[in-house]
Amino acid sequence: DDAANEESASVKYTLYYDSTPPVSRVTVPADGTSVNAISSIQGTANGSYTGLRWVDIKVSSYNGTTETYTWTGSSWSANEHWVKLSAANSAAGNNEVNWSYSSVSWDDGARYRVISRSYDRSGNYDIVLSTSIFVYDTSAPLVKVTVPDESSTSYRGPQNTLPTLSGTSWDVT
Repeated sequence: DDAANEESASVKYTLYYDSTPPVSRVTVPADGTSVNAISSIQGTANGSYTGLRWVDIKVSSYNGTTETYTWTGSSWSANEHWVKLSAANSAAGNNEVNWSYSSVSWDDGARYRVISRSYDRSGNYDIVLSTSIFVYDTSAPLVKVTVPDESSTSYRGPQNTLPTLSGTSWDVT
């Protein structure tokens, strides 16, 4: 002030300026795989500098070109939904966190796409979204031998060979 009085600094502030986007990755299930069980969708995220606020995931049924339904957190919907994983957060610094989500109802023989995106404490979203496309398949393949005919009993050996063995197979995926 005009009388040369000064107040001592008693409060310290730490100010972060962070324009670096966070990074998240889907690690389970792996991209391009077929799986017969999923205990949880898993991944990692890092909000370098200011830390993470949360990670979002979008789980959708996928026909190879478009999403048909997305998971709301409790059911499938024709509208787009992102599920917020608020437990996937971190303090300031270069801290990688592991995240998981296990509440999806999977259909046998369906193709799915999981996308993750993270949001940091400075308000930045991922720029490049991590994606995993996989098939959920719990059905055994079907196999049928057509030659020799299953209704006939025949014995084969060196003098009585079987010139052809053939059949068919089919799988959901």
